[in-house]
Amino acid sequence: MATGIALFLLVFNVGIFLLPIFIRKFSDSKAGDYMIRKMIIIAGIMFLWFNSLIFRELALQFNLGIDTYLRLYWWIFTIAMFLIIFILVYVMVVGSIKLAQETKLKRRMGDEA
Repeated sequence: MATGIALFLLVFNVGIFLLPIFIRKFSDSKAGDYMIRKMIIIAGIMFLWFNSLIFRELALQFNLGIDTYLRLYWWIFTIAMFLIIFILVYVMVVGSIKLAQETKLKRRMGDEA
């Protein structure tokens, strides 16, 4: 039972992280496409965080005796998740601003953007 749940969650997470690779274009806008790809990565990181909590609850439910290790893992993963999300949001905002400036410059120069 627990193995099936764990495998389903892992397949789900891998699918979320592979989604930007298999879908070539989410939006017609370059900035929109860029932002959607970054947001999918952020959502994948958050799902990993939630799944680690589910794994901890499964370990408690089935008395596996690894609760203290999973609690430490979950605490470290929470800090890492917030740091990575902060960095990804910063990179996403800076990248979107650069893409918007490039689009504005192309329109001013007469190229189609």
